[in-house]
Amino acid sequence: MENKSLKLNNSTYTTLAIGYSRSRELDLAEAMLDRMIDKEPQYTRAFNSLLTACRVVDEPERALRVLARMKHAKVKPNIMTYELLLSLFGNVNPPYESGNRQSQEDVLRRISAIEIDMGRNSVEHSENSMNTLLKALGAEGMVKELLQYLHLAEDHFNSRDAQSAPLLGTNVYNTVLHALVEQKERDVAIDVFEKMKAFGFKPDAVTYHIMMDCCSLTGDLQSARALMATMLQDGFTFHACTYSILMKVIPKMNFISFLLFFSNNILPQKGFYIDELL
Repeated sequence: MENKSLKLNNSTYTTLAIGYSRSRELDLAEAMLDRMIDKEPQYTRAFNSLLTACRVVDEPERALRVLARMKHAKVKPNIMTYELLLSLFGNVNPPYESGNRQSQEDVLRRISAIEIDMGRNSVEHSENSMNTLLKALGAEGMVKELLQYLHLAEDHFNSRDAQSAPLLGTNVYNTVLHALVEQKERDVAIDVFEKMKAFGFKPDAVTYHIMMDCCSLTGDLQSARALMATMLQDGFTFHACTYSILMKVIPKMNFISFLLFFSNNILPQKGFYIDELL
């Protein structure tokens, strides 16, 4: 187009930037954004596309440059922008590395900075942004802060604004429950699970698996059996993941309990019954 002296406009640069971002050609995507003139709010999508690519290839430093360009061009961020920022900068430690005091302080500082900027641009949390934030806190083992944000979302759910911008959902509760079980906070996880149902959110297969894993903390066979029964009543079936989690409960059972559990719960799922085997 340039060879034919055709003038490229912002829409063309936006399309090219999004295309290069999707193909992970980030240098070219940045170059297209730099060529845009009179960047307007409708071009937020192009910046978000590049931020998404930065998250995929794990380049937070580049994401900072993109954000700086966005602010310089006075392109207003939207909720998707902040969801991406929380995902990019909410985690400090590498995967599978426990949080420490310094990393926890860094996470809180980053979350605070993002939320302050959200306030400046009159952008409220969404269910996705809240879930991303909770994942960051959970990864750092910050149970107190995790519950504080959950209570904030629950209070918001009870408010008049809940219909326009709900912050709660089964996914949000699953994130909190998973973090609590990872921190061996069994009693707190049970309380949150009961509150989840009280708010009217139905557990899904992920919820049941998390709570069955919670039972493995103390070898609570009775609760595991009850969860399995409810899971079946809700139309879910057992999969390899279900049996894998159950194997964490079984070692804490005596041999007779194991036989009863196996014959009453596992074999019927496979189409076998103890009297047929005998």
